[in-house]
Amino acid sequence: ESVVDHSFLNSKPRMQPYKVDGFKGSQAMAHCFYRRFGEKEITADDILEITENFSDTEKFFAGATSLPLLEERFWNLREAAKVVKREFGGLPMEILRSEDFVIEDNSDWYWGILYALAKKFPRAFGKDWYGLHLAFHKRAQLWLALYHGRAVNSNGRLTPLKDPENIGPIIDYRVPNALRHLGILEYRPELAQRVDSYKIIHRHERAELEIRVAASYAMIEILNQINESRAEIGINPITMVELDYWAYQRGKKSKYPPHLCHTTDY
Repeated sequence: ESVVDHSFLNSKPRMQPYKVDGFKGSQAMAHCFYRRFGEKEITADDILEITENFSDTEKFFAGATSLPLLEERFWNLREAAKVVKREFGGLPMEILRSEDFVIEDNSDWYWGILYALAKKFPRAFGKDWYGLHLAFHKRAQLWLALYHGRAVNSNGRLTPLKDPENIGPIIDYRVPNALRHLGILEYRPELAQRVDSYKIIHRHERAELEIRVAASYAMIEILNQINESRAEIGINPITMVELDYWAYQRGKKSKYPPHLCHTTDY
């Protein structure tokens, strides 16, 4: 699901979310997979079946409102299914078990996985770059964070990640919105006017870059300050996994609209 977990807001009609059977946004998308496959483990062949033609994918994601960037999702799914079938025996879980994705005794293990995902899946995970030295890899980070959260609560059925603290800030449109709502981020007047009047912030334009960089810096500072306070009273630190969940949920309740950007990055 993470290869298609992006951009659920339609700009026409204004900020209308994608809806399926009473679900909205990413939950609506996830519901489409459950609607088709139920509780079974989804394989690469299953995804190839729903992406055999664009019309198959269109039918798979059919809902009460349209799913933005559907063609991009079609190609992302096709790429992911082909790579998983060719290199991981058709099972997505094998990605986490592959030695090619693990750098032993290295604190940068998750950066190793993130960059490997970007390399193996260039369309689905490898486009979240702003230049040679600036990359976010939001959806690849989210895939790891979601897995870790489920593993921690799986009663031993899944193995948690070794060092989730190395997952960096997971920046989409909800996190900056939460930080703005709390007064941690303050947009300059012209940017605030664009966001609040539902004007599109284009992918990779300076405004979008500034929003994501500022939000990344803020989330790192918040995490550091929280953990400093927890250490003073002898409580274990939290990771970006827990902080991101809190910020995402707070962003959905913000008094401001999120910035509107048609992107596959988040």
